[in-house]
Amino acid sequence: MIILDNLDKYRRGRVWIDELPNMSYDVIQQLHSFIEIKSNSEIQAANLALELSLPRGASNYALVGLRYTPTKNKVVEIKVNVSRNTGEIINDNIASQIDQVHVGIPLEYANVVLNTARSVIQEINDYPSGIIEFNLGAHGLIGSSQVIFSKITSIIIKLLCKNPSIMSSEAIKNEIFELLNQEK
Repeated sequence: MIILDNLDKYRRGRVWIDELPNMSYDVIQQLHSFIEIKSNSEIQAANLALELSLPRGASNYALVGLRYTPTKNKVVEIKVNVSRNTGEIINDNIASQIDQVHVGIPLEYANVVLNTARSVIQEINDYPSGIIEFNLGAHGLIGSSQVIFSKITSIIIKLLCKNPSIMSSEAIKNEIFELLNQEK
């Protein structure tokens, strides 16, 4: 885990590359989408998760994680594992102390994750083919929103293209900082 201590303005974050936090949830549904691409670029298989808390009156919190498996079929397959609204409560989080964080990605956020991932992948000309499965997540009972799930999804989809498994911790921190500032 890398602590994002360079975000400023009371923004906090953590990122996991390859080794994800130990949490799971019951999958009640899986959303799917396929995007045809023209790219020949390749990146390594990866696990990636990002947790952000962006204060705006109340905490704006989410954690989103994915597993990427490369393929050679000129298609990006996106899967989002949907949870119930109230999964197991997790205490190891960076959300506001007044919020209660639950494991999972409920349907209202899962739809945003899917649509944002599709949009970002279509914007990037050289996106590599593969399977992207959003298999990890957490949301605040009062402090999460579709906006924060969209921001995190956009950031980790863009970060994935950079092959984060071979980046230094400092390079990852700087990349997330830049991407977060572009996502305003």
